[in-house]
Amino acid sequence: MTNEPEPREPRQAVTNNDIGGDVYQAEGPMIIGAGIHVHLPDRKPGFLSRRTVLFGIGAAAISSGVVIVYRMVNSENRAESGSHPRSDSIPLDPRVLTGHTGAVNSVAFSPDGRTLASAGADRVIRLWDMASRKTRATLTGHSAAVMSVAFSPDWKTLASGSADHTIRLWDMASGTTRTVLTGHSGSVNSVAFSPDGGSLASGSTDRTSRLWNTVSGKSTATLRKRPAAVNFVIFGPDGSMLMTAYADNTVGFWQTAKTHEDPSLLTISDISSVNGLAISSNLIAIGATPGYVRLWNGEENVDPPLHTTSPVNTLAFHRDGRRLAVGTSSGSVLLWDTKEHSVIGFPYTGHRGAVTSVAFSPDGEHLASGGTDRTVRIWKI
Repeated sequence: MTNEPEPREPRQAVTNNDIGGDVYQAEGPMIIGAGIHVHLPDRKPGFLSRRTVLFGIGAAAISSGVVIVYRMVNSENRAESGSHPRSDSIPLDPRVLTGHTGAVNSVAFSPDGRTLASAGADRVIRLWDMASRKTRATLTGHSAAVMSVAFSPDWKTLASGSADHTIRLWDMASGTTRTVLTGHSGSVNSVAFSPDGGSLASGSTDRTSRLWNTVSGKSTATLRKRPAAVNFVIFGPDGSMLMTAYADNTVGFWQTAKTHEDPSLLTISDISSVNGLAISSNLIAIGATPGYVRLWNGEENVDPPLHTTSPVNTLAFHRDGRRLAVGTSSGSVLLWDTKEHSVIGFPYTGHRGAVTSVAFSPDGEHLASGGTDRTVRIWKI
């Protein structure tokens, strides 16, 4: 397999693909290229002319082989100040990393930003060199799909959770398995290190979460079963709280010093599954099926939520704690300004299947996305 970029392909014509229910107005054209072939689907008469199509949250008028894109601004929630972060241009074509022969289920940057790990349904973990965008190493050993990867804060260890019911701790210096953690009776959907690196959390389809000592490899706690599978786990900033996302409409908040106690539960109406969580210094973002992102400040909902027309599979906060990457089943990634409650710029599109995982580089300059199309894409922010 080659690690060179895929041939550039025309953007798919979509109609307000990921954002529904808002009114947008055009604000200034930008000519982005000539000779771009765009499929114009049949459409009912209405807002736009027959020679106009929508790209996510931008409209493109086609004239003489030139595509002119208009930035679309939400006319009801338009920002009053230009001080908030936004990108007014269409994202540049990403570097496409190929090599996996199955869906990419998880991506994670090393703390120094030099390495990207990707977990595949092909049972392989790939380590990518961010300077060359080429595979640095492949880690094998799992007997089923690798569902999740996470780096320890000191970068010395990579944890991987698998559908083979095990967790592996990999020594990054040698690229070999240091320890295999067993105890779950179902697929390990998510793994996460505590901020100090001393503990590892895991969540499984066996409806339990576990805490592990990363030095001894021993399980230190099994968090009580809930009625649904655990889709995602994440520690709070100081490590005293573990949050668990369930395949129903609940999020669990566990005190890591009192794991024998029942968790506090946040129940969200009108959703069927909590798929992902992300945390900043003052907000928790919750992504769900159907398409939905809710912000929680620890005491109450922060309105309004973000509604999308396809399920939200994955979330990641930028280092600024304000921008949130939202990966959807439609194959696009949105950047959401959580202060202004508005989508920033145009969607990041190109995946030919659902986006399963997103991660910002530590310096905040790049966004990685993995998808069911077996690729990893690196976007310049």
